[in-house]
This record gives sequence, structure tokens and C-alpha cells, in this order.
Amino acid sequence: MGRDRGRDVNNANYHLGPRSALVSHVLTRWPTNFSTNTREQNIAWLVADLSAQLAQRQGTGPWFLQAMALSWAYTPSDIKEIVARLPEFVELIDLPTFTELARQTVSS
Repeated sequence: MGRDRGRDVNNANYHLGPRSALVSHVLTRWPTNFSTNTREQNIAWLVADLSAQLAQRQGTGPWFLQAMALSWAYTPSDIKEIVARLPEFVELIDLPTFTELARQTVSS
């Protein structure tokens, strides 16, 4: 599994077509061996994946990074721990908020 070629935190979201439909590429994946990893290994893996994406930021933002945590590998407590390990400027928002903010700020 890999990312959509050429997509990163700087260009994963854009408007498409005459109705300006928001397109948002999910930039995270999961390790194929998640089922044999420990909880800590899975958390560390996703934190590293998100951190690598955040390190590619260019300009002043805002940046919208749609992340997916595999439901078989992560619990709500795991997500809370992952967010706690990310830089303070990262804000976790729900999908409707993500969509609205991205529509307001993402250029075509």
C-alpha cells in the first residue's frame, strides 16, 4: 500500500469540476503487520506516519491532513494517545468540520 503518488499535506485537498467538489486524499496508511504489533508499536507507527506528513508542510497553512486509523488496529484510547504525541499545532476535528474548513480555505 502506498500514498497517492505525488500527494502530500500541501496538495492532498483540492476542488474539482464546475461545482467545485472537494477532493481530499487520505494520507495515512497502516502497517500490513498491524495484527502482530503491540499497541505501542501501532501507536508509534501512526505517530511517525503523521509526523512525516507534517514535516512536509510548506507556506503558512492552514493544512488539512485527512488521516485514517484502521479500526481493527486502533481504539478510541489509542487515538487519544496518538493526538497527545503530535505537535501542539495539530488539531483533531471531525469530518463535517474538516469538509467545511477545507471548502473555505483550499484553493482550486
